[in-house]
Amino acid sequence: MAERGPTGAAKRPRDRKAQIAGAAGGLFRELGYHRVGIEDIAAAVGITGRAIYRHFANKQDLLAHVVFDGLSRLEKAVDAGNDGPLDALVEGLAAVMLESRTLGVLVQREARHLDDADQREIARRTDAVVAEIGALLQRDRPQQADADADLLARAALAVLASPSYHAVVVPRPAGEALLAHMALAVLASDAVPREAPTTPAVDFDDSTTAARASRREAVLAAAIELFARHGYAAVRMEDVGAAAGIAGPSVYQHFAGKTDLLMAVLNRGAEWLQLGLSQAFATGGEPRATLLLVLRSYVMFLRQHTDLMRVFLSETIYLPDDERHAIRRVQHEYVSEWVRLLAAVRTGLSPAEARFVVQGAVGLVNDFVNSEARVGQLDDILVQLGSEVLGL
Repeated sequence: MAERGPTGAAKRPRDRKAQIAGAAGGLFRELGYHRVGIEDIAAAVGITGRAIYRHFANKQDLLAHVVFDGLSRLEKAVDAGNDGPLDALVEGLAAVMLESRTLGVLVQREARHLDDADQREIARRTDAVVAEIGALLQRDRPQQADADADLLARAALAVLASPSYHAVVVPRPAGEALLAHMALAVLASDAVPREAPTTPAVDFDDSTTAARASRREAVLAAAIELFARHGYAAVRMEDVGAAAGIAGPSVYQHFAGKTDLLMAVLNRGAEWLQLGLSQAFATGGEPRATLLLVLRSYVMFLRQHTDLMRVFLSETIYLPDDERHAIRRVQHEYVSEWVRLLAAVRTGLSPAEARFVVQGAVGLVNDFVNSEARVGQLDDILVQLGSEVLGL
């Protein structure tokens, strides 16, 4: 029951602003910025939409508050640990990331909806956290070059942010310890420097290039590029048709609408991931070797099809509920194959812990979808870092 003042009128809780921010962060994470309205946030808190405007100017202001508040928590953890051992700093960051499971998604996916100045500030502050991790790493490993320390620190932060992308619960403090252990495995890695790439090319039978003469494939290819570059919400069917060289309404001869087009793009990504999985299992190897092949296929696919993977990772939220749940099931089943293999290798892990660890490795790889660092070497580096997160 709400607390009441001397006149009997209900008093606003002192933490109302925090309640609003917490509800908004959860909804933005689950549904995406564009699918969440002020009234949705108000309903989650149990207040009216007008009440939100007592605390925030608009929805964008609310998103900025949630993101910057989360970054402030990270920075406090860094300040508290930057004079101590590296493992203590990482443990502090792990605690923050498990307390603020919306932060990774909001920084990496939803911050694009903020204005340019806010995006630059987020990048600056995130880079500063990475730099602090890298500085402690170099203190312990003075032979580590600046670029190598930066890469490992970014990879470790990606692992720490991975709980933002899944709902697996490992009870604390065990969850914090497991997350910190995964990140520290990255920071202890000898994956860099690496002299030359050794990973052979993987043929995913990318038929889109050969089939670009097909108008449907041309539309699909244009949509992948535009959705990846601008986001699904900002792209119109007319934009896709123009990019594919198809005039106006003709694009609807191939796809009923933008939702149908997005679903086709996501199904294409899911099919290719399943192909990599099938190729790994076809070797008939033992679980550890098979899981390494699955990891390698995922790295290679993500690095060779960056636009498609950006859409796959960021735009699924814009599907209608039924279609979104269908794609989520496919993604869940794909990850479950990793989990079954890891459980066979690391028999001491509980089912939840095995999935938690797999999500950490996948999150690390996903974070480098846009990276151009060490283009000729990054595939092998990511495979090694992912295997160390998995504990293989």
